[in-house]
Amino acid sequence: MRKIPSTEILKNKFANYQKTLFDSRNFQKPKDALKDILKVKNTIKKYGLNKNKVNAYINKIINEYDDILIADPNRIEELINEFEQLIPANNITQKFSEDIVDALRYNALREKEFIMIIQELGIKTCVYCHAQLTVVIDKDRYERNYKDLGVKKGDIRTRRGFLELDHRHAKSKYPFLATSFYNLYPVCGNCNRAKSDKKSPFDLYTNSEELDILKFSIKDSSTVLSLVNNDYNQIEIEITTQNLSKADSDFYMQTFDIQGIYDTQKDLIHELLYKKVVYTDKYKNELIEEFKDLFPDKSIIDRLIIGNYDKPEDVHKRPMAKFVQDIARDIELIPPLPAKNGH
Repeated sequence: MRKIPSTEILKNKFANYQKTLFDSRNFQKPKDALKDILKVKNTIKKYGLNKNKVNAYINKIINEYDDILIADPNRIEELINEFEQLIPANNITQKFSEDIVDALRYNALREKEFIMIIQELGIKTCVYCHAQLTVVIDKDRYERNYKDLGVKKGDIRTRRGFLELDHRHAKSKYPFLATSFYNLYPVCGNCNRAKSDKKSPFDLYTNSEELDILKFSIKDSSTVLSLVNNDYNQIEIEITTQNLSKADSDFYMQTFDIQGIYDTQKDLIHELLYKKVVYTDKYKNELIEEFKDLFPDKSIIDRLIIGNYDKPEDVHKRPMAKFVQDIARDIELIPPLPAKNGH
């Protein structure tokens, strides 16, 4: 729904994890596990694939493992083309894919290392629907120092992720990307099942300045009707897509049933409409003046009024944030966003 800029900070964070990935784990590391696949003599019988092609595919993963882990969206597309020359995605068999995914230790990454990344990035909502929580909690902490482990009393010992990970490029077709950081999206179970092994229509992490792919608004005539009749069911929510092709827009809206999800939130819009009546500019200025010591940042007033984050860069921190922000700006409850490039 909103992309995350692929900044140097993000790249460095991924790079730091890549350098020490699985160092503290007591299991066979991915490169060594992949070498076991090279030992398979009858690949036709086990995988239904030519041995030379299997060896070339696996050796490429081994040789470029570090690069694959932190490949950005552009590099991922290049890698897909390169691997397609070895074994086309449509020819990848289930057993071959499963063995590669297991060797790359995807399940281990999902249970520990990647949820640590998600927690640090502050992503707390499904990146597809933005309606469900995808949070990571600190399960328990060390009760004493363990010098041999390099941990101190109070350090987090285990975490638990209340989320699922979706592969933008399905691991069944592109198993070499199973643990690539840029290919893993925190999502809710409903969206993960709905998307299945289909390709996501947008990159969560991007170098583009165009970050939003959806915009919410209300049909003007329905606003009046809902207030006059005190009936939120008369509100008509309009959702438009941005920076997506017609085909990708249709896929996104239909696969994740975006209109259906947000049509259940008309009561929330009704509350915002009433707040618009109550919180006039004069009243907001009075609140700012009255509580200036409590709220040194004037923008906190807007956040309190709408009951959610009011800045676009914070939409991944709480469900419905993008929806609430757009509607609140549409009805002029909070100020519009600054024009780009000063225009």
